Amino acid sequence: MIQETIAGMRPSATAAPNSSASVLGLPKFAKWPAIVAVLLVILLAASLLLCAVLDWPLAVFLGVAAGALVRCLGQRLNLKQLRYSRMISNLATFEFDGDRVDCSFNEPALLRFISAWKWRIISAITAAGACLALQRIPIVVVELLPQRIKSIDLLYLLIRGCSTFLPLFTGSLFLWVKGPESYWARQAKATLELRAAASSSEVLQHREVDGLAAGIETLWRAVGLDRPGEYRAAIRKYLKAHAAEVVVQPQIAVAVLHAVTQLARQELTHLSTTLAVYRRVDCQLNAAQTLATALREPMHEMRADELSRELEQIPKFATERRWEELERRAAWIERELEALRGRLSRQSGSVPTVVLAPGSDPYRLLGVTADTPTPLVKKLRLRLAQLYHPDVNDGIPNGTKMAELNAAYDAVMRDRKR
Repeated sequence: MIQETIAGMRPSATAAPNSSASVLGLPKFAKWPAIVAVLLVILLAASLLLCAVLDWPLAVFLGVAAGALVRCLGQRLNLKQLRYSRMISNLATFEFDGDRVDCSFNEPALLRFISAWKWRIISAITAAGACLALQRIPIVVVELLPQRIKSIDLLYLLIRGCSTFLPLFTGSLFLWVKGPESYWARQAKATLELRAAASSSEVLQHREVDGLAAGIETLWRAVGLDRPGEYRAAIRKYLKAHAAEVVVQPQIAVAVLHAVTQLARQELTHLSTTLAVYRRVDCQLNAAQTLATALREPMHEMRADELSRELEQIPKFATERRWEELERRAAWIERELEALRGRLSRQSGSVPTVVLAPGSDPYRLLGVTADTPTPLVKKLRLRLAQLYHPDVNDGIPNGTKMAELNAAYDAVMRDRKR
């Protein structure tokens, strides 16, 4: 029974497609006449519009020219705005590679900036206004429409009606056409690259900084340190970290340059003073060391060595730019050297000249042997000086003993040289 039911349904199932095809065939068949009708309407409208343009050629031409002029002036104004505006951070990213600023452009944002609706609308209004004005007040009448067409009253009436839409058509051209985007994009990119190069070159090519840096490097070498290119390295480091800010706000580069120049001037002044103090103290120290050696005063030689180590801290303070502490340390060393010279001057006439007695053993007097290393001999001599030096116990016996020890030390050193 089920099979009979299915068999009975088969004819209706086969008939359904035929009925649907007949129903759907009418719209499908009617689609082509509709398309042809639309094309004919568009062709007729385009023909009427072309005839209207031929009827008012001067108005359309001058309207388009006025709109194009305003559009070009607007783009020029945009490019001028790029030279000073802060909005360039939205159009490109800037990175400093050590010598120049490289630009990475945001192409979509750049095209939106070039095809800004503001100037497209202004140019469209200008074109439409110029076209309408020349239609209402024709200065020079130029007609390119054939006289045959004008003789057909109904057709010419349609053309005159279409002429009223010419200002709207002329203005819509500038809303639809964006202009030579590739050319304006190249101009905008060139402007941004020029601005980026100018912002970095103003800092990197500053001659005063180079002159100050050269003088500072010379002073560093005189002090005993080699620190070349510090200021250029600092400027490059700042540009690398703040390239976008420097390009967007050129006054930042000027401020940085001014600050670096002031710092270089101050450092040049401080280093000049430091070098003068260093040379003066070093000269005084050499004189004290020479005098202490000539008088064979080991205690004072030790003190001179200590002051020499203190003098070595002067370049370190200069490196860390601790100028006030440097001046205090240099003044303290000078005072100590002055006191040391005073003691050496007093003792130069108070210590008697002692010659070892014939047959006396200098090694025995110093408490060493012939096998004792020379550095140990010097160390023992300093220990004996701490016991018998006049500065420890001011008296003639101590002075005589110290002179005797010095004579023994000289004898041992002469013997070792032989």
